[in-house]
Amino acid sequence: MANIKNHLNNIKNALFGQEVRGSIHDGIDAINKEVESTTNRQEHLEGTFDQLVINSGNSNAEIVDARVGENGKSYAKLGDRLDEVDSQLEHDVTKKKDLPYINILDFGADPTGIKDSTNAIQSAFDSVDDYGRVLIPQGKYRISKTIEITKAFLSIYSNAKDEYHPKIFSVTPNITLMHLKTPGHTIKNISFEGDGVFTYMDDIYDATVNGILIDRNDGTGRETLGNLDVEFLNCIFTKLNNSVSCVGRNVFFYFCTFSNCIKGIEIDKFKVADGEPDSDCRGYRIENCRFHTLGHNNLPLKDGKESYCIDIKTPDSYGNKITGNMIDANGRHFYRGPLDRVLISDNQGYQVFGDFIHVIPNENAWYNGWEICDNTWVANQMYLGGMSNGEQIDETYVNSRVSCEYFIKSHDNCILANGIINSNYFANCRKHGFYLPKLHTCK
Repeated sequence: MANIKNHLNNIKNALFGQEVRGSIHDGIDAINKEVESTTNRQEHLEGTFDQLVINSGNSNAEIVDARVGENGKSYAKLGDRLDEVDSQLEHDVTKKKDLPYINILDFGADPTGIKDSTNAIQSAFDSVDDYGRVLIPQGKYRISKTIEITKAFLSIYSNAKDEYHPKIFSVTPNITLMHLKTPGHTIKNISFEGDGVFTYMDDIYDATVNGILIDRNDGTGRETLGNLDVEFLNCIFTKLNNSVSCVGRNVFFYFCTFSNCIKGIEIDKFKVADGEPDSDCRGYRIENCRFHTLGHNNLPLKDGKESYCIDIKTPDSYGNKITGNMIDANGRHFYRGPLDRVLISDNQGYQVFGDFIHVIPNENAWYNGWEICDNTWVANQMYLGGMSNGEQIDETYVNSRVSCEYFIKSHDNCILANGIINSNYFANCRKHGFYLPKLHTCK
């Protein structure tokens, strides 16, 4: 065995450059020879051990069986087979991470809707990284708990060429199908369905399952958590209580359908902690969507629920655009919210039982810079003395149903300033076209 210590002493005691270099060379050369010798002895020991294992023959039937792979390949040692299995697993994991998307079917989701797919879908979303893609193939996926999205900037989508949208649904009362806890998502070509049902005995429509909650509240109350930055494209929401609830700002809806839900889109501001800047609900785009039979015709709703296509709960909302939407087949009220720098135009409603716009009060300021233009609103008519569903229509029957009273109704305390109402068509309002007690510099 080489004496490494002697070589180190030679390097330390060398006086001249040539002697130093020579001593370093001798030291490194000795270490290299020692490593080579040790490696050779290690390889010899491993070879001897392998031969002992191999030469032990068939003394243990279970070990011999384990040396044969499922494809029939035989290995000299069990360790060789295990090494190959480890290598294959590492390759599979690497390959999966390199895929352009994650498929929920790979995690066991059942596209028939017979089995509960909650855990499978949750596992798929847990495994994806930020900025990842999650594919939901054509099928029906039943869940019983809320799917929580904790990764940011995801694309959640289906194949647009499929015959129909895949559907995530639940009949478990009072749950929310999906909770987005992070910003930046795009959701497209997906259907969400709840448990809405008409009770013939009570003549009441009710739904308890909610669709999607977008709320980033983590308990800190930081104002920046009000940034949602979510986009819905060509999604369908059916038989839900609240289809989509947004807590914050900047959410876009394009070409979506809301059908037989009690409420379409509910918006509220994010509640900040003390000392944080106040939040708001700006930057919404709701365009070219269809609100079909919201509130389920003109039937009473359970527990005094209210039905709106769009319901903004706070006056601190501005810079929103609501255009090109259709409200049809006995829907309820269209919009409840503030009129602060908002554009509401080119929307069409027919056979409706509710008002077009309800303006909520603003105690701190006027509403400025709003436009309500080129909308059509035709209320459903109930003629006294006629028949509806086999019932004689009299004044009591008419008053028991929600029907259109106003095209636009403002709160008594609202001051509407610097706004435009132009080229709107409305018909069959039971009271008046407008209830606007406080207008200032409008046309």
